[in-house]
Formats: sequence, C-alpha cells, structure tokens
Amino acid sequence: MSIYQILYLFLLTTSLAICFYSYPSFEQNQSLKVFPILLSTSVTTELIVNVLRYMYGYAISDYQFIYHLYIPLEYTLLAYYFSLNNNKPQVRKLILLTIPLFILCSLLISILLISFKEHPGLNFNLSGILLISWCLITLFSIPPNLTITIFRLPIFWICTGILLFHVGIFFFNNLYSQLLSQNPDLAQSLHRLTFKTLNYILYICFSLAFLCSNQMKKSSLPL
Repeated sequence: MSIYQILYLFLLTTSLAICFYSYPSFEQNQSLKVFPILLSTSVTTELIVNVLRYMYGYAISDYQFIYHLYIPLEYTLLAYYFSLNNNKPQVRKLILLTIPLFILCSLLISILLISFKEHPGLNFNLSGILLISWCLITLFSIPPNLTITIFRLPIFWICTGILLFHVGIFFFNNLYSQLLSQNPDLAQSLHRLTFKTLNYILYICFSLAFLCSNQMKKSSLPL
C-alpha cells in the first residue's frame, strides 16, 4: 500500500472520527447528520476495496463495480443535505427530484454506455455537475451575518470541499478511464497526483465543517 493511499485512509477516518466527536453539535444543524452515514459508507467502501486489492490481489477492473454502487448512494446523501439547506421550496423539490433521476441515469450509464468493470468516470461527472450546481446555489443563498464570518459556517466548508473536488476531477475522469486500458502505470500516477490530492482537500474541508459546528455550539452556550 502506497503512502498516498495510507494518507488518504488516514484523512478519511480522521474526518469520520471528528464527525462523531462533533455529532452532539449537529442538533443545531440537523442536515449535518447525513455525514456520519456518508463517511461510514466511504470508510466501509475503501476497506472492502483495499482488502480485495492488497490482500487478495484483485485487478482494478474486478472491484470497480463497488464504486458504481457507491456513487448513487453518495449523491443521494449529499443531495438530501443540500435540499435541507435551501429555503426555497422550488429548489428543494428540484434537488430531491434529481435523486431518483440520477440513480436511474447512473444505472443506465453503467449498463449501456460503460460496464461495471470500468472506472465510473461518466457517473462521477454527472454527479459532479449536479453537486456543483447545488453548491453554488447554496453558497449564494447564505444570508449575510455581521456577527459570524462565513469561514465559521459548516456549509461554507462543505461546499468548498465539494466544489474543489468535483471541478478538479471533471476532466481527469475521462482521461483516467482511457489510460487504465492503455497505460495503467501512468493512470495510477495521475490518480495519485489528482484524485488522491483532491480527496485530501475534500476530507480536510469536511473536518473543518464539523469542527466549526462544534465550535458554534460551544459559543452558543450560556456563560
């Protein structure tokens, strides 16, 4: 297992630990309660993949189906989170409507356009386009608050992490899918350089969001 993978798993599990540590503060922001589920699923997914790859020697194509299953679940939880953070009923309904539509589209992409043995780059990109849209809408709908800087708001760090991650991997996904069949070594090098680095940023941003939630709860306690 490479140092890049070890660092990735460390940041992922650390983010999950901080999430559970900050969970009592989520009572003030109920939407954050999706993240213990999301991160627990992410840790479980990565543990399964690493066992298959490093202990049983599975080829990359043999465990790609796990990510095909994970992406719809990830989008469902994040879309639900954004629906809870938008006050406009039309936007909330639109976000919720995309959940079953995305699950269906992702399944059709996996079956008809690519296969469950290939990297789900198209699925990732479709999810990314939708999540980038919800991030931007949510960020621009944050009400101004003169007493709290935006950098102390959990929603800011959640949106920042998702934006940086999905914007960063958008063009890489298709290239990675092509390189896996043509030059696997180069594909893995690019994967470490881009995908892993962006994952580091994503889970650091998530951790900051949970710490901000915990800090906001402490500051709201009576003296």
